[in-house]
Amino acid sequence: MGEATTLKLLLFLGSLLLVQTKRGSGDSLSQNVTKLLNSLLDDYDKRLRPSYGSEPVEIGVTLFIVSISSISEVNMDFTLDFYFRQMWIDRRLSYSDIADEMIISSEMINSIWSPDTFFPDEKTAYFHTATSRNEFVRLRPKGNVLYSMRITVTASCPMDFRYFPLDRQICSLEVESFGYQTKDIFYKWAEGSLKSVGVSSKLSMPQFRLTDYRVREYQITLSTGNYSRLALDLLFVRSLGYYIIQVYVPTILIVHISWISFWLHRSVAPARVSLGITTVLTMTTLISSTNASLPKISYLKSIDVYLVTCFVMVFAALLEYACVFYLTNRCDKHHKKVKAKAKAKAEQDKRSADGHCRCEVFQTLLLQRRWMEDDSAVWRRRDSLVELSRSFSENATRHRVVGDTQQNSEGQRREEGPDHQGRRPGGSEPTPRRHGGSEPTPKRHRGSEPETIRLVRIPDAPQHEEPEVRCFCRIKSTDIDNYSRVIFPLVFACFNVVYWFTYLSIKEETLPAEYP
Repeated sequence: MGEATTLKLLLFLGSLLLVQTKRGSGDSLSQNVTKLLNSLLDDYDKRLRPSYGSEPVEIGVTLFIVSISSISEVNMDFTLDFYFRQMWIDRRLSYSDIADEMIISSEMINSIWSPDTFFPDEKTAYFHTATSRNEFVRLRPKGNVLYSMRITVTASCPMDFRYFPLDRQICSLEVESFGYQTKDIFYKWAEGSLKSVGVSSKLSMPQFRLTDYRVREYQITLSTGNYSRLALDLLFVRSLGYYIIQVYVPTILIVHISWISFWLHRSVAPARVSLGITTVLTMTTLISSTNASLPKISYLKSIDVYLVTCFVMVFAALLEYACVFYLTNRCDKHHKKVKAKAKAKAEQDKRSADGHCRCEVFQTLLLQRRWMEDDSAVWRRRDSLVELSRSFSENATRHRVVGDTQQNSEGQRREEGPDHQGRRPGGSEPTPRRHGGSEPTPKRHRGSEPETIRLVRIPDAPQHEEPEVRCFCRIKSTDIDNYSRVIFPLVFACFNVVYWFTYLSIKEETLPAEYP
């Protein structure tokens, strides 16, 4: 029993001694690192760069793009959120007591030398500080320093909108030392041109796609000297879906709506005019809203070519009705003028025919009175001629009375015999004697034989047909609408084929070899 208790006590004392030993070793390690850092900074002058007076310091740079929040066409800039890492060697910070690298607080960066790196094309920039300042420093035994930070930069991006919205924009992010020349600092991409820049797989933008990027190293000469510079070129290709839905499709529909007026009758002026003005105003509003999101540039853009052409098509449809309306009014006036002339000529022909017929009738009556005598039958014949002349006067435009006097020869009268002596002209029966036989037989003068009257039908006055309304270049107003129904869609279809073939063929997805 006593032996068991003694064994347990020994085990407890051994474990306690082991814990104290480990705690002491940990404390001694931290004390050693603290002493090491203090010893490194004792004679350290952060005002001087490493290897001052000899070879330049080589600064290696890597980037990892987290997001691209916006690309503004109006301000011509883009906003980039990325991890920015710089690496250099400072022999004054080399150590050998600890083999592993040391991860220390970012406050250490304020105690050692660091390059004065800046972004030449930067507009605004800020460090992320939630929940603490997003940066760290790492030291390695040979004096290698790694300084990493998270930063958001809004940099300028000159854009060319000649092919907008079928355009591609190349935006560059440049890195340079603000004060050190190439004889002091030399920048380079730390892991080469392929691995020095990384892009997050979750990167997405509403209007653009990042299709390609490229890194460059070059020197720039300013008035204060030569400086080393790094550049990251990003190729952004605009997504066309938004503009197809919001601009191109509505524009095409507006142009098609303007063609409805070609199928409306030219007399429906309010409908055609209101339709034309509405489409013109709608196109004007669409052009203004599209250009509102772009800078006020002086050259012509791709979308301007399309919108202006569609505006011209819509305006031409309105002018087409103006031409139709003008030609219709002109032809109506010409038609009324021709009808008035035809009516006046018909009335003149009617009056001349009526006067000529009456003249011939009265001439016939005067001729007939030569051989009329006092006999009652003869006077009855005269009365019948007067009635006949009245009927001819009422139908003067359709009939003409022609008096044709035919004198019978004496031989013909002899052949007729005595039975025909008492007959009236025209084969009528002889006039009977009055009761009492007191009335003598009427005597005819020799050489005054009865004349026969022949009716001759005069052809009707010619009807003046209404002339076909072709008042301007032998084209009727309805022909303009018929031609427009074919010409306008054909021209618009040809324009669309040429437009899309031209601009889509020049759209590239990779950076040009000669850039910049």
